[in-house]
Amino acid sequence: MNNLHNCRNCGQPVESGDKFCRNCGFPFEERLTDSERFSEPPPITPHPPEPPRPPIPPAPPSFESVPPPPPPEEKYVAWEDREKHGFFTALWETWKESISNPDRFFSRLPYSGGMGSPLLYAVLIGWFYYFVESIYSWIFSGIWGSLLSRYVDSNEVLARLAVSNGVNFIWLVLAPIFIIIGLFVLSGIYHVIGMIFGWAKRDFEATLRALAYSAGPLVFAIVPFCGSPIAAVWSLVLMIIGYKHMQQTTGGKATITILLPLILCCCLIFILSLIFGAALIAMLQGAASRWDNY
Repeated sequence: MNNLHNCRNCGQPVESGDKFCRNCGFPFEERLTDSERFSEPPPITPHPPEPPRPPIPPAPPSFESVPPPPPPEEKYVAWEDREKHGFFTALWETWKESISNPDRFFSRLPYSGGMGSPLLYAVLIGWFYYFVESIYSWIFSGIWGSLLSRYVDSNEVLARLAVSNGVNFIWLVLAPIFIIIGLFVLSGIYHVIGMIFGWAKRDFEATLRALAYSAGPLVFAIVPFCGSPIAAVWSLVLMIIGYKHMQQTTGGKATITILLPLILCCCLIFILSLIFGAALIAMLQGAASRWDNY
């Protein structure tokens, strides 16, 4: 007899004395006698089923394969590094980035570092705005004065022009003081609103920085007629974006904070207009009734 090591039918191991495969019942012809060849093979004993194996949990990710988180973006603004860039280059870079990509600019703006640089930036931009407005005022007042002098006494027209130009000049000289006062007042109002609603996560300096670096669009006042409205709307948009980043709040909350004082002022003006209109109508009706009595 040949010594089979594996069944030719199923491949299971076979012992030397086996005449049938214990797994599938396949007969080993070379090991059978003549009587066994023509007899039925022994019944196949089924193997008991293997117990279910628990699922293998996935291997935890290797720390070597996971890329490290990106480093936080550096807080930086060129205007506050004037020694490196130079005065005019730093002014230009700051203005250009705040106008072209305000979301990135205010996300990189430092939360602190002193109020001197932000105030100086706002004063320079704001003074340029008032200078342009004064130039246009002098030009248009001169044109209107020349037209009115044909119908009104020229001396009276010149006197009014002199007063108007003098007021514009005084306003231009005192503009930096008014700009600084206005920044502190507006920043205080916005910061108090944020504190009342719980939206202000940082101190007053962060709010002032957001407003000071939102003055960039005022430069567009140099465009006649439409420049000033565009500058005003664009500055409001930058205030909202700046307040959102500097106080770590949402865009909707920042919008409410910035527009709420404006809405309240409009409502107050509307109420005062209604009161004034009602008083004027009452005065006219009283005058008419007295006229009828006469």
